[in-house]
Amino acid sequence: MLFLTLLAAAGLATAPARATPVALRETEQAFHIPFINAYLPSRAPGNTPYCSLRFSVTDMSTSTSTICSAQHGPCVWSSQDPVPAEKPLDAEHPALCDDPSFSFYIDVYEGVSNYSVAISRTVDDDEHFGISEFINSDNFPDSWGMTCGESGICNAWVSSRTHPVVVPFI
Repeated sequence: MLFLTLLAAAGLATAPARATPVALRETEQAFHIPFINAYLPSRAPGNTPYCSLRFSVTDMSTSTSTICSAQHGPCVWSSQDPVPAEKPLDAEHPALCDDPSFSFYIDVYEGVSNYSVAISRTVDDDEHFGISEFINSDNFPDSWGMTCGESGICNAWVSSRTHPVVVPFI
C-alpha cells in the first residue's frame, strides 16, 4: 500500500503544471451591472429639475464594458422656476452610452428606489437586449444603499462586483 501511495505521489509530481479543462463554460448571455445610481434632485429653486441614472455595464458575451448615464423628467421643480422641458428616457427616446453600441432606457420608473432598465447593444448586426428586474432594496438587499437629505435630494444605488444586477438577454 505504501508503494502505491508513493507511486501515485511521484506521478502527481511529474504531471504538467497546466490543467486541462474538462468542459468549456458557455459564454453568459447577459448584461452585468456592478454599479447603478439613481438620483433625485432637491426641490430648491435654481436646481436641476431632472432625475438622473448612471451605471456601469458589461456585455458578458463579449466582455465589453461601458458607462451609461442620462437625465430624465422633470422629476421635481420649484414653483418659482419656469416649467422645465420634458427629457424622456423611454423606449422611443433611449440614451446612448459612452460606447455607442450600447443604449438604454427606463422600462418602469416608480422613483429612485424602484425602477427597471432596458439595455441594448448592437454587435455585428445582432442585437443583445434585456430588461432588468426591479432595482430596489427588496431585490438587492445586500448591495442596496440609499441616502436622502432634508431638501428632498436622494441617491439610491446598488453596488456589488461579486453580485451584480444580472440582465439576461431576451
